[in-house]
Amino acid sequence: MTLGSSLQEARKQKNFTQANIAKKLYVTRQTVSRWEQNKVLPNIYVLYKLSRLYELSLDRLVSESEKNVSGGNPMKNKKNSFKIFKLILFDLFLFS
Repeated sequence: MTLGSSLQEARKQKNFTQANIAKKLYVTRQTVSRWEQNKVLPNIYVLYKLSRLYELSLDRLVSESEKNVSGGNPMKNKKNSFKIFKLILFDLFLFS
């Protein structure tokens, strides 16, 4: 499961619309749509806010499959960890 589909599934489980999420995060509805279509990635601060809104851990939100959360393929876990690490480094560089 991709990040976008995880975001979309979590949003639907909470019965939020893209407009609801956009309003809470002070972004446009189109931005939320782009996240869910994997066209762009939300930064780490937005991911944290999304995890709080959806009441999910960051790990659960960004994992690419249900198996990763329960310890499935260790290579995919390493790839996810590396993606998160790169995202954090990019955000730190960008905002410093």
